Amino acid sequence: MGCAARVLELDPLEEVRRMAHEQLDQWLEQMRPLFEQEKPPTLLELSQHFTRTRQQLLGGVLQSLADAHYGHCARAIDGWKPRWRGWPRIRSTR
Repeated sequence: MGCAARVLELDPLEEVRRMAHEQLDQWLEQMRPLFEQEKPPTLLELSQHFTRTRQQLLGGVLQSLADAHYGHCARAIDGWKPRWRGWPRIRSTR
């Protein structure tokens, strides 16, 4: 099944940049508690937080890229469902 080509009204890079910035903003909001402490966070605390949450940030940015470039394909097949019911049964050769 192919996907039809589409024309973006916005510059594709600008759309990806906007979506990536939204992901970055959400990720930074998760860091707010670190900066609202009485004492500033240590480098170790910042590093540990980044290590724990970087997959969410990078995954969100990758999702933004995929949505910008291939989202039209997902929308085109959104209602599509396979016609088969389950995996084919494998018969024993014995």
